[in-house]
Amino acid sequence: MEFNSRKKFILAAGIIYVVFGVLNLIISLVLLCNENFFEVINEYVAQYMEYYTSTQIEMIDIVSIMKGTFIVSLVFGLLSVVFGVYFIVISKKWSEEVFLTKKTQYIVLTIISFLLCGNILTLIFLLLALYSKNGNATAQVATNNINEENENKKMLDEIEKLKNLKDSGALTDEEYTELLSKIIK
Repeated sequence: MEFNSRKKFILAAGIIYVVFGVLNLIISLVLLCNENFFEVINEYVAQYMEYYTSTQIEMIDIVSIMKGTFIVSLVFGLLSVVFGVYFIVISKKWSEEVFLTKKTQYIVLTIISFLLCGNILTLIFLLLALYSKNGNATAQVATNNINEENENKKMLDEIEKLKNLKDSGALTDEEYTELLSKIIK
């Protein structure tokens, strides 16, 4: 299996977004659907407010505030799942060339996803993906270096053979220079 760190970082960030988004959705839905939870909170706040009525504090509708908070949490959970799926698709579909041409789009989506979902771990993975080298490019450079070394070794062997032929008297100086210039080119 080939190593491609950029795609793996993006895939990891996408999976984390999806997992946290689904957990956020489940928790928000469970709390929104549980009326007993809100009744208990409402009774607790009423008892608290009765105790402090001498300070003229107005009764706060804490239940409405909590429901609103859970609805906002539900929306952020959905956004997190959407960003997660998008980054998973990017990790699977985008080649290195596409990534390099759409780098600005990737940076903007990374910033927006962090600002909306606020997950620092995914931000780290996405930034690592942005600045990591493509594993295939590194492997290609290594292959090119090996090929170049093999060609250099062949050339040195041929020059050595020519030198031996010249030393043995089988080649003249002019023939040796001519053949040497052909090998070097």
